[in-house]
Amino acid sequence: MVKRAQDMVKRAQAELDKVSKQLANARARARAAADDARKSGNAASKRAAQRARAELDKLAKRLESVRSQVTKARINAKITELEAKVRQAETDVRARVEKYRSELMAKARKDLSPALKRYEAKWKAQRDKMNLKRVGDRMRATDAEQVLVNFLPHPPDEEIEGKIIAVA
Repeated sequence: MVKRAQDMVKRAQAELDKVSKQLANARARARAAADDARKSGNAASKRAAQRARAELDKLAKRLESVRSQVTKARINAKITELEAKVRQAETDVRARVEKYRSELMAKARKDLSPALKRYEAKWKAQRDKMNLKRVGDRMRATDAEQVLVNFLPHPPDEEIEGKIIAVA
């Protein structure tokens, strides 16, 4: 787009140069026609001087129009150039942000694992401490004891001596 805008500036500048040359030629013709009209004083030379003056005015207006076109083309070229720079800057910033984000993610992953292990150890220690307080009537430690999952009542293997105190 920048190249296109620069091409438009070149075309407008070429048109400006062309109209400037035409205007310079028209001025020379208008001077010559005015000099001829002053010297001869006849109606034909006066009309020729008026036509030359009208052509000069027309070309002067066209020159102003072309100058404004050149100015607009230059402004548009500058705007296009700045927009391209802004887009490039945005792309660069996005790349830098993405790089920073990935660096932070890597650091977070690296730091998370040890922190999670420390938290788990602390949590387990707290839970074990709470479990020791509950052992009284709610829980019993079963370190090496075998947990009986399917218990069926049966008579003991050896004889037991004793008295029944109460039956509930």
